[in-house]
Amino acid sequence: MARVVVLGGPGFFGRAVREHLAALGVPSLSASRRPGADLVVDAEAPSGLGPGDVVVDCAGPFQRRTTALLKAACEGGFDVVDLNDALAYAEKTLALKDRIDAAGIRVLPSASSVSAVAACVVRASGVDAPARVTAFIAPATRRTANPGSARSLLRNVGRPVRVFRDGGLRERRGWSEERRFPMPAPVGALRARLFESA
Repeated sequence: MARVVVLGGPGFFGRAVREHLAALGVPSLSASRRPGADLVVDAEAPSGLGPGDVVVDCAGPFQRRTTALLKAACEGGFDVVDLNDALAYAEKTLALKDRIDAAGIRVLPSASSVSAVAACVVRASGVDAPARVTAFIAPATRRTANPGSARSLLRNVGRPVRVFRDGGLRERRGWSEERRFPMPAPVGALRARLFESA
């Protein structure tokens, strides 16, 4: 590994990633498209990254992103971990699988809280073909209470979203379905709304 570069390093999630890396004794460089970070790197026109680098991509919103960084990784020989939570971006990443494999790089996509926790639950369950994983996200903790998280959730309100139903992706209206989650005291029952996720 040459370097760990945190793209979007000055942002909320980028800072959190760098704090965790530092706590593990892993040095990292902060990268941003704006001056002031250790490196100036634009995810939509990446340069300055090379073989052996590991890029932790925190430069959202992924709903507006192209796969320029992933294509540059294939050409430049660096690995990518992204914190994507957008289903469309996850699908774009999956469409590049053959190219990524041929390049011999590693890409860990959609390592957002929702998809990462769901993947861990599925793996820990031992169930080979789970029917569903239901999660309740409360974006009001020290790590998630920020404008980016709120915008990501609110962009689903009343809009068409795709969710896994009956063995495939089906279109539903965001926040149209409600589910109650029984939580231990003193919290009690909470209501959650439907949203799209990677």
